[in-house]
Amino acid sequence: MSALEIYIDINFPKKLVDALISIHNLQRKKQYQIIHWIDQEIPSAESGKALLLMVNEQKRGLEIPILKHYEEGYKVIACKAGNVTKPDLFEFAMTVLRVWPRIIEVSEKEHDPFLYTFTYSGKKLSKAKN
Repeated sequence: MSALEIYIDINFPKKLVDALISIHNLQRKKQYQIIHWIDQEIPSAESGKALLLMVNEQKRGLEIPILKHYEEGYKVIACKAGNVTKPDLFEFAMTVLRVWPRIIEVSEKEHDPFLYTFTYSGKKLSKAKN
């Protein structure tokens, strides 16, 4: 089985992405590959082999690109940051690190496309209601 590719949106701090890459480089068996997702193209041929970690800046509901990726068959997890006027990068990074174990758990258990969200400063993932 090949490693699950986790594409992290460009809106996530580079130092946070670098830290996650360093942590996952400690794996004996490469189960996850962290990729800082800069452009809109996802080179993975199969959407089921990629998890997208995105930022939702809309105050209510989810942004269209997030919904479209889910509809195209991707596993998507979105951070709801729409109510935050000036995000603190440290708090944002700590939020991601708090929910990271749950992100890994969900990606291992669910094989079909899914859409989960977590809030800025939150501690848990929630299945999105479409």
